[in-house]
Order: sequence, then C-alpha cells, then structure tokens
Amino acid sequence: MICKDSISSTEIEGFKGAMEHGVQHYEITFVNLKSIPKALVEVLYHYRYQEPKHLVLYVSHQRLSKYLNALGFRNSILPQKNIKAHNHTIEYTPLKSITIGGSADSLEKIVEIVQHIPFANITIFLIQHIKEDAKHLLDKILQEKTKYQVLYPKNGEKIQSGKIYIAPPALHMRIQDDSILLDDSEKVNYARPSLSILFDSIAKAYGSQNITVLTCGYGNDGSDALHTLRQSGASVILSDPKECEAKDMILNAMATNEYNYLFTINEIRSFFNTLLQTVVDRESLIKQFLKELNDVYGYDFTKYDPQSVMRRTESLMIKMGISSLPILIKEVLTRKSLFDELLLSISINVTQFFRKPTLYRAMRELIELQLQPSHLKIWVAGSSTGEEPYSIAMLLDNLGIYQHSLIYATDFNPLVIHEAKNALYSKESIEKSIENSKIGLKHGSILDYNISNQAYYEIKKYLKQNVLFFTHNLVTDGSFNQFDIISCKNVLIYFTPPLQESVLQLFYDSLYEEGFLLLGESESMHPNFSKKFKPYSIENRIYQKVQS
Repeated sequence: MICKDSISSTEIEGFKGAMEHGVQHYEITFVNLKSIPKALVEVLYHYRYQEPKHLVLYVSHQRLSKYLNALGFRNSILPQKNIKAHNHTIEYTPLKSITIGGSADSLEKIVEIVQHIPFANITIFLIQHIKEDAKHLLDKILQEKTKYQVLYPKNGEKIQSGKIYIAPPALHMRIQDDSILLDDSEKVNYARPSLSILFDSIAKAYGSQNITVLTCGYGNDGSDALHTLRQSGASVILSDPKECEAKDMILNAMATNEYNYLFTINEIRSFFNTLLQTVVDRESLIKQFLKELNDVYGYDFTKYDPQSVMRRTESLMIKMGISSLPILIKEVLTRKSLFDELLLSISINVTQFFRKPTLYRAMRELIELQLQPSHLKIWVAGSSTGEEPYSIAMLLDNLGIYQHSLIYATDFNPLVIHEAKNALYSKESIEKSIENSKIGLKHGSILDYNISNQAYYEIKKYLKQNVLFFTHNLVTDGSFNQFDIISCKNVLIYFTPPLQESVLQLFYDSLYEEGFLLLGESESMHPNFSKKFKPYSIENRIYQKVQS
C-alpha cells in the first residue's frame, strides 16, 4: 500500500525493488495519490507487460483510476468508507459541534467568532483559561450577541443542540455519553479547565462532526490533543498568530502540524457563516462559497460565470452522493481531498490532439507567411493534459523550426500539469487523431511523433524538450513573457465579462507587436477590444494584435 499525496524517485526505486522478489501476484493500493509520475507508470508497465506479473490495482482517487485505465492498467476504486486521508476517514456527515478554546488575549476573539456563527442545529463548546476565582461574565456578554442559549453547565447535564456550553472556572470539562462531566482533578498543562482534556473528549464524542478553533494564549495547552482530534476526523482551525499579542499557544500548536487551516478572525467568521448558512438562496450561497474557496485554498473563482460553477458543483454533489448544498460546502471547506474533486470539476479538461484540424492548417500557413519562422515563442493557456501544446510542437517540428522554438503550456490545475509532463496517452486518443493530424501537418501524422507501447503511446523525448509546463492562474497571475502566438481556447466562455476583459488585456500585454491570439470555436473577441485586436481569420477565431 502506498498512502501518500506524492511519491519521490527514491520511493519509486524502493517500490521497484519490492517487485523483484519472484512473487507473481501483487495487490497494490494507492491511497491519496491523484496522479503518478512517468517513472512509476514505467515500473507498472514493466511488470505488467515485459516481465508479466499478476497486478491487482486499487486507488482511492477517481482521477487516478481514469488515468490508469487510459494507459491500459485496469484498477478498482476503493469504497468511499475505506478511503483514508491525512489519518482520518472521509465521511460526508453534517456538522454537529464547534469547539473554541484559548487563553490570555482570547476573550475578544472568542466573542467576535461566536456572535457571527449563524443559528443552526449544532452545539458550541467554549473553553478559556481564566483565574479560578473569576466572576462568570462570559455567558452574559455572549447572550446579548447570539441566538444560542449560553450557559455554564452543571455536572452530568445532558447536551442539547442550539446551546453554548462554557467551561466553568477551576473545573475540567469533558464530553461523555451525550453529557457534560465536570471535575476539579489535578491541573493539566498547568491549566484547569484544560483545553487538552476537552479536546480529547470532543474527538471521541464527535469525530468528523466537529470543528475545533484554537485562538490566542500562552503555554501549550491543547496542542497535545490536536493529533487526537485530527485522527478522529475533526477539522482544526488555528487563529492567525499575527493577530495575537499572546502567540505561544498558537505557535506551539503550529509546531505540531496537526491542523487544517490558519485563519484570521475575519476568515473564521466568514468560514462559519458560509458553512452554517440556513437561508438557501443558492446563488448568494455559491458566491459566498467561492469567496471562501479563495480564502481557504487560494483559488479565485469569484469572477467565473456563476451558472457554470453552479452546474459543476451540482454535478459533484450527485457524484459524491451529497443531497444538500450546505453539506457539500462544509465538506469542501474542511476536506482538501474533496476540494481537489471540485477543482477538477471546475477545470474544463475536454481536449484532444489536433482538435479542429483546419485551425492547425491555418496556423501552419500563418507561421509561414506572417512570422519569422526561425524562432517562435508560443503560450498555450489552459493547456489541460497537454494534447494541444504537443500538437503545436509536432506542427513546428513538421516545419523544421521546433528546435529553436519554445512552447509555454499553463493551467491552474496542477494535477493535469503532472499528467501532461508524463506525456503518456491512451492508444485510443492517439489513433483517433491520425486523420486530423494528417490535415493539420504538412506531411506525416501523429504516429511519427510517438513511441507505441503495448498499453499506451509516449510522446518522443526530443519533442518534450521545448514544451515547458507549469501552473499559472489567468485570474490572479500576471504576464511572464512576450509571445508570438497565444492560444486560449474555450476558457473565456466560463468567465464573467469583466474577467474576460482582464484576461484579454493580459494576453494583449503578453504579445509582441502584431502577434496572434487564438480563441476557441465558441468564443469571439470582446467588443471593448475591437481596437486592440483585428480579425485575421474569423472562421478559425484568429486575431492579430494591433500596433499601439
């Protein structure tokens, strides 16, 4: 079993060594891996086809399953209940409890968070280090700011949803059998009440149905229980230490690496507001959700066409068997693995070699007639799994200028970039493109540029050398070079008009004078850019930059 997010060359060598012991039947399970490097594919190929062994492959990620199937490796997807990620089982369960803890400098932060948590069918537990003879004031402060009933519980009190339970001064608080237990036993981590004691019991009682927030304070109380929380499936949020005067508690917690997110207080507020949204205005909810995706994962989809995002989100809900949009939002915001699924849904990866072959013929004629064909720089934006940039590489080689040209191929999705770098493609994808390639190329076909194996095709090594793949986000990243040609097909149609303008300006700034922009067959030039780009071939959606 390989249970990792990525695999190194050293680990591949170890994997290869394990296959050399004369055993003829192997069961191999890939857990968490969403893509595998070419070197590992070659090991599987060697022992499946060249030195035949019986290989039974199991994977936890649907994308990897699809990729392996395309390359001729039959596999089975693990049942969802058996998939483990980051030491906890993924279960699509509604949120039942929130725990918020802190020490010195945390009172204001706790109040700020709680007053913005929407009223929902959950229970909230609060714990703070305070002096043992301190007056009970937090309940009165909070009751004026929230619809939840706020109280200091009694020993043995049954837990109810819609309530906030505050750990009383000088008493440890535990959750057991749907009740609250209080005791004055010895201090833990020099504290009573102790965050660690509460967190441990929360992990056992609620598991993946809990989110725990740790705010500011001194000492390390709570840190030693974060591992237990994470193992149980709970999500852990740490307050950003930059907003704390007392930072020790957060810094000690960060050192354990047992947390999911590091948020500012505003981000925590926004996170819970989205997570527990009870008014199902789907459009507003999606907009808020997209804002949270940017805050949590750094991917900005706020300017994507909302209807397109809605369709793909609903498609993911059906695929994952989740009937409620708020529940999906909770799972995506607290489970990186499910966000990766959504990223693949939003990332449009419909592509093929020499798609629309007449465009490649027009591109070939454009290069010969309009450009200096000794050295070209081309940018393929939204390159997906690499079929388009490799098709262009074949075209340039066909014209005898590939050796002195560079193709920059970018996509915001790192997973498809990994697959593109492998340059391995199914028999079907290559063979169904033969006729199209004959139209697009001056002579020969796509078969001249591939090595045929029993299970798949591999792009020839020399053709990969001048194709540079890397991640680039058209929404947030700027210009990185000057180009003779930029190709961005069927990407703009998923953007709002303002974002389309922003991206077209990026392309304009990235083109040499009189350079060329290629759009998709479903796209046309934005009216506000009619003076910056003139039509070169309307039929093929080719536009030329107008001299400034």
